[in-house]
Amino acid sequence: MGASEPSINWILVTAYRSIWWQPFALLIVFIVQKRVRDYASLQIALPLSIQITWIVALFLPALGAYQFYGMTPAGHAGIAIEFTDAATAPLLWLRQPELPPVMPAFSDLRVISFPSWHAAAAVIFMLAAWPVPRVRWLALALNGLMLAATPVHGSHYASDMIVGAAIGGAAFAMGTWALSGKPLGSGEERARSNDRPRWSVAGPARE
Repeated sequence: MGASEPSINWILVTAYRSIWWQPFALLIVFIVQKRVRDYASLQIALPLSIQITWIVALFLPALGAYQFYGMTPAGHAGIAIEFTDAATAPLLWLRQPELPPVMPAFSDLRVISFPSWHAAAAVIFMLAAWPVPRVRWLALALNGLMLAATPVHGSHYASDMIVGAAIGGAAFAMGTWALSGKPLGSGEERARSNDRPRWSVAGPARE
């Protein structure tokens, strides 16, 4: 790709980092659209998904491709990867047969492992934004780029992303259900659904 590589990398890393500001952007959208319950669903889904991914990572502390294959930044001097081997020390500590009673003071406590929280968050953002036509396709494009950047900038395998995406979808569904006030699987809840727009490619349709 030659000279285009830095530009492509900038686009990907910008999309990857958008995980930190998308909740605030969606807050503004939902306030303008008066969709407070939709934002509440988002705020339930995001922390729920990260808790699930952390619990899974605690019991399955898999090393990312960057760490497992011993890759270094010197192998791609022209491209700055967002996460390289920063999470190696905490993961190696978790992978011990028996954990010491005291955790050492790691310089970086970010955990890049199985499953991918970026994949979970991308799915949650897309689902949250879908009922709003003016931001639907922008969110789809931005989070599609986030997913594309995750294997490289997040040092993740495809399996990390698949499971992470499934966690994101499940967490969003749980957040929506938690606000419905109805028993899980209730026919009445599905019919009324808090006046929430039904999903369709053509756009949300209200009863």
